[in-house]
Amino acid sequence: TANDHDGELFNNVTADADMNGAQVSAYSFDGASYASIPWEGSFKPPFTVVAYFRTDDINMKDQCVVSKGRSRDGTGFNFGYSVKDNGQKVFYLGMIGVNNPVGVEAPANIKANEWVYLAGSFDLKTAKLYVNGTLVATTNIGADDSNEIVNNIGNSNEPLEIGRELSTLNRYFKGTIDNVALWNRALTAEEIQGMNR
Repeated sequence: TANDHDGELFNNVTADADMNGAQVSAYSFDGASYASIPWEGSFKPPFTVVAYFRTDDINMKDQCVVSKGRSRDGTGFNFGYSVKDNGQKVFYLGMIGVNNPVGVEAPANIKANEWVYLAGSFDLKTAKLYVNGTLVATTNIGADDSNEIVNNIGNSNEPLEIGRELSTLNRYFKGTIDNVALWNRALTAEEIQGMNR
């Protein structure tokens, strides 16, 4: 983009068609590939993260679309699609609070290769998840956990990564990702709906 947040592609990331069929307009990840964008400047919550994606394997667990570490071994936030141990498929925005993971998730009723527009926001009090422009889940975040999240992300120099969550966690995405964006505020529902194609 014009914001010059350029990164590097690793382990066979390839150009792919986007949801409208435009060639070389999105990137394909093979379950072991990712993009890493060095962190420059300051960033801390509130924030919103969005992405368009389609997974090639709806049964693959822990498919992180976008993440930022609080450290090399710890999550600041993670965002994507997963399959729980009980088989339930979910979309999620996860963060680390004082003692435990916190965040928001919603059922993911999708098919393989189906494009999804996913957005997650955190306004310091509430985590929200939107699927295809519609608000589907909200979770209240307590003050202590909120302060921890702000510190975790605000004090981190770890890169923003697309297609994986931390090298130590082995949580990679398998499919195609397009139009990843990150804002340093919680977008309104109208703004998020307005980006739905």
